[in-house]
Amino acid sequence: MRFYLSVIILVITLSLGLFFGDISFGIIFQISEWVMILGIGISSFIISNPSSIFSQLVRELPKVISEKPFSKTDYLTLLSFMFAFFKQSNSLTPAELEGQIDNLENNPLCNKYPILLQHKSCMDFFKNYFRVLTFGFQDIYEIEYRMEAEIESRRIYMKRIIKSLNKLGDSFPAIGIIAAVLGVIGAMASAGSSPEILGARVAGALVGTFAGVFLAYCIINPFSSFIDKFQDAELAFLESMKVGMISYMKGYPVPISVEFARQIISCDLQPTFAEVENIIYNVK
Repeated sequence: MRFYLSVIILVITLSLGLFFGDISFGIIFQISEWVMILGIGISSFIISNPSSIFSQLVRELPKVISEKPFSKTDYLTLLSFMFAFFKQSNSLTPAELEGQIDNLENNPLCNKYPILLQHKSCMDFFKNYFRVLTFGFQDIYEIEYRMEAEIESRRIYMKRIIKSLNKLGDSFPAIGIIAAVLGVIGAMASAGSSPEILGARVAGALVGTFAGVFLAYCIINPFSSFIDKFQDAELAFLESMKVGMISYMKGYPVPISVEFARQIISCDLQPTFAEVENIIYNVK
């Protein structure tokens, strides 16, 4: 809804600006200028980025039409799952726990929480570090450090696309100037033409500047900004999971571990203590 509303507002605003400015739609849509700017922009993006960026871009762009990766209900599901799993783990031997972790996707417990199965990276994060306990490793602070290092590594990987999109957006105004200058050169070459023809050529050339600024500040940079926030929300889910796991590994009671995980959830998504308590009661 948010994405489509923004597109509607953008189109209406642009249309009204052209209408009240008595500017023909045909002048704005100079195919040669738009093709030149888009072609140069895409080629510069290809030259300046490794091929792995393109596959990441394909995965990240659809996020623009989404609202957020996780809802308040998803966080309640996470807290409920951790409570149930931690409670179950207390009654298992290390060998039994390892078996549960290795086959976690088929565990009846996980079938109650499909949101976790839908996010494989989150499930892998949970499994990988919980499995360490089954090896007899007891340095919880080292596990916490490794968790933080992995989250930071994921952050660096995810933010590559943001840096690339920001650079592309920042380059579009300059690319627009290139197209505009070439258009002016063409117009000056027709200096002997009638004023009507010359004026149309100059107007068409200036479309290059408009197109470059429009693509930068109305398309690329807003897309990049939203994807950046979307990625931060994805990592925040892992942060909550990490806090709950580390608290449990340090020996805190299961309800306290879940409460610590709840406390670091952002205010707009954070379930209340009563809501979590009600879910825990139902798990029991």
